[in-house]
Amino acid sequence: MNFFDGADDSQATDRFDGEGSQGGRRRKKPRKDYFTGSRFKEVEPGSLDQDAAREAGLRILTRTQKSVHELEQALIKKGAAVEVATAVVQRFIDVELLDDARLAKAIVNTRVALKGESARAIRRELDRRGLSAQADVALEELDRDAEFENASELAIARMRRLTGLERETRMRRLSSFLARKGYSGDVVGRAIRNAEAQAKIEL
Repeated sequence: MNFFDGADDSQATDRFDGEGSQGGRRRKKPRKDYFTGSRFKEVEPGSLDQDAAREAGLRILTRTQKSVHELEQALIKKGAAVEVATAVVQRFIDVELLDDARLAKAIVNTRVALKGESARAIRRELDRRGLSAQADVALEELDRDAEFENASELAIARMRRLTGLERETRMRRLSSFLARKGYSGDVVGRAIRNAEAQAKIEL
């Protein structure tokens, strides 16, 4: 197993190649872990036994919610063999520390309440997190009427911030804003018309 300790080696900065010329090659600095910023070591597959994998899994779940797929992949990246990661994850499912259906529903509620995203945008997020099988049930309450209401609320709130712009510019920005949330053209059009009507009432 190779470890990178990041220590300086004054004798490694300049070396000579076999032809007698100065290579000038420097020892590569060890990479940093993107998430922690700390120096990390190369992980040998299968180096994490079941007890260590269980402890690693618990630490991960105390920081953030994970799907079954996400936790399995995280443990494998930490050095657990596939069968070890699967066994640990199954144990977490048995004691209800992991529940993909519960997580999918929480993602839907959060994305709607905090970001006002459409069912299409939320489905992409569920797919990315390995929750495709739970998507239909989690999204069943987001029917077309609910999507229109959500889009309308977003459009009305954004319209109030764009009142100083010309109508064409305002409409273009509203359309782009709602489209980025994943709403269809039909819903976007209806929501903007509703926002315009609301703006006239408030005047």
